[in-house]
Amino acid sequence: MPTADMELRHLPPQNRTELISILEVRDSWRSLIEIIPQEGAETPKFTAEHVRLIENASLVQKRSCSEILLEEWGTMGRKRPDLELLLKLLTKAELLRAADYIASVIGLNPAARPTDGPAAPVCVSSEMRVIAHDNSSVGPRPETSTESDSSHSEQTVIERKPEFNDCNTNPTAHLQETEAVGCSLSPAESDLLVLKFRELEKATDNFSEANKLGEGAFGAVYACALGEKKAAVKKFNEQEDVDLQALFLNEIQSLKRYRHKNLLPLLGYSCDVQLCLVYEFMPNGCLQEKIALKDEGKILGTDERLQIAVGTAEGINYLHTAFDKPLIHRDVKSANILLDAQLIPKLGDFGLVRSISSGTSNQTTTAIGTSAYMAPEAFRGDISIKMDTYSFGVVLLELLSGLPPYDEDRDGCDLITHLQDLEVEEILDKAVKWEPERASALYELALSCLENKKAARPNMAQVLDRLKKIS
Repeated sequence: MPTADMELRHLPPQNRTELISILEVRDSWRSLIEIIPQEGAETPKFTAEHVRLIENASLVQKRSCSEILLEEWGTMGRKRPDLELLLKLLTKAELLRAADYIASVIGLNPAARPTDGPAAPVCVSSEMRVIAHDNSSVGPRPETSTESDSSHSEQTVIERKPEFNDCNTNPTAHLQETEAVGCSLSPAESDLLVLKFRELEKATDNFSEANKLGEGAFGAVYACALGEKKAAVKKFNEQEDVDLQALFLNEIQSLKRYRHKNLLPLLGYSCDVQLCLVYEFMPNGCLQEKIALKDEGKILGTDERLQIAVGTAEGINYLHTAFDKPLIHRDVKSANILLDAQLIPKLGDFGLVRSISSGTSNQTTTAIGTSAYMAPEAFRGDISIKMDTYSFGVVLLELLSGLPPYDEDRDGCDLITHLQDLEVEEILDKAVKWEPERASALYELALSCLENKKAARPNMAQVLDRLKKIS
């Protein structure tokens, strides 16, 4: 449970999402940013220019201003802001709905209300409360607080100037049979469905083995039915030394901001009992499994393999170039490339993504990813867009050879070692007919992506250009 001394940046995703939705109402975040002080001083930390920058970033990044403010402020200073300071400032700014929420999160009593003014409490009869509830379908619903005393069951305390939040309305019309409850949505997330865990249990037959589609490092994926629509649910598994909440929030934030035909669409999430993400269902599974199929009629042909390579490269290049700061996927692999009914590739699993401040590199103390796909510098914690280029090079080898990325029973367990020093004719998948010229060009491109020195590798825009010429 969050405590008063917990740093704001560590606030759990469910609580952060709820707070963001509250602060977005009537741009309440503006009242907060005005009184955030400099560390160790009373002077304001943020200026009107900062407000303008946040508003511009919100438009460009398609994220709420409240989310950007909490993210930026939460990582500033030698002593980062904690929930106690946040509660103090919310109360000072008379953002009492947000203050009450944070107080409840850390187990404190609600903030004291002023005796007069817009935020003063006023008693309203239960009849008035029923009328307000009945009218909620035609307009915003006033926020009602918990009854202050059990002996006053016929009265409820609300704010004289109520804040409204109708974000719990299910925005996904074709999924309306499923109850959308749990975490409230901020405006920037309002196109995501919020589900109860028990609904996902029911939809997956209690996450049965019969519905399991696959399993990764951080959880398993299950087929489910939401209304008449088929979907896929990733249920995160509790693990030691892994911040699952960070991975969960990272994926939600990335997939709601980055939208592309070659990125896996996120439909919704659940966070009331266990962390789950809900995606569009991909009927042709993942690329790794599709390559492994050798049955006649199910084998990927050369044209299909090249189009999958082009589509995947377009998705990665979009991540690298769509905004000022490149987004590094850090786990590009054939198991994370999903195929729809038309074999259009959709890159998924965004838990490890990382935004960097320039097109060069950043450092991390932890090497994360799938070892068979990781660039040499990744093991040193050096993060750059060229990491994704290297991983994509391994995917190209898989498409050419039809072999898995790692096999303990062969000489050179990882694919790069296994195929090194071989001529292109020796590595080609015998189940398909490759044109020598195209195969050679694709092999040369794969090798350029797999250069040990990242400076020698092409960026994904260059890779995409070469792929289009080959295909």
